Amino acid sequence: AILSLVNNEFGGWPILQGSSWNAASFNFSNLLLKLREYSNNIIYSCDTETDEKNSSVYYIQVSQSNLALEQRSNYVGESKLITAYQQFIRDFASTLTNDTTTIAQDVTDIYNFEKNISI
Repeated sequence: AILSLVNNEFGGWPILQGSSWNAASFNFSNLLLKLREYSNNIIYSCDTETDEKNSSVYYIQVSQSNLALEQRSNYVGESKLITAYQQFIRDFASTLTNDTTTIAQDVTDIYNFEKNISI
C-alpha cells in the first residue's frame, strides 16, 4: 500500500525505479505540495504563528525542516553515523527493488543533497 502511494501519488521514488526513472516527467514542486497534504514537510515547513506582542496579529513562518541526521554537525566529515545512515538507505532500497544499478549513486546523491541544504 505504501509503495503504491509513493508511485501513484508522489510520482515514484527514483532509487527504486533505477534505470527506468524518467526525470523529465517528474515535477518537484508538485511533490512538495502533495507531501504537504500529508503533513510531511521536507526541506521547509510553513506555519501560521501568533505575534507574541499582539495576539490579534498572525504571520506566516517559513523554516527549515529537520533532515534525517538533524544537525549540520552530523553532516560534516566522516563518521559512523554517516556510514550507518548511508548503509541503511542502501539496505532499505535494496529490499524494495530488483533494479539495484543506481542505488549506490542515488545514496551518494541523497546524502550530498541533504548535506548541502543543511548549511
